[in-house]
Amino acid sequence: MSTPTDYNSLDDTLAGQLAQAGFIAAMYAVPDFTRNSGARVIAWTGLVALNVAAVAAANAVDDDPRDDNLPEAGPAQTWAVLGGSVFLGVRAHAAVARWLRGRGVDKPYSLMGLLVGAGYMASKRLST
Repeated sequence: MSTPTDYNSLDDTLAGQLAQAGFIAAMYAVPDFTRNSGARVIAWTGLVALNVAAVAAANAVDDDPRDDNLPEAGPAQTWAVLGGSVFLGVRAHAAVARWLRGRGVDKPYSLMGLLVGAGYMASKRLST
């Protein structure tokens, strides 16, 4: 039995994995480098646009015909899950950041980003 092939260059190359870990760390770190909510939105929007562009470039060619007929969730379900996840995620991260600041960490979001990015890299490296 052969193992399934991952056709996404962001997933199956070290450079792609490092790029994703960098996006993760950068997204987390934004609140440590700007206090203005408008600037945060602009920074997050720019990072999301860069990540979407990287994913689009990596997926420009569909090399795996097995994924052409996968079932998809409807828009309401997709947006409900996405919205709920973002809301809960923001609240949880803010609570962890407050806890870290209370223990003397100057840039708690950056620390969380580095840890999550490193965890992502470790999981990708262990799975190969």
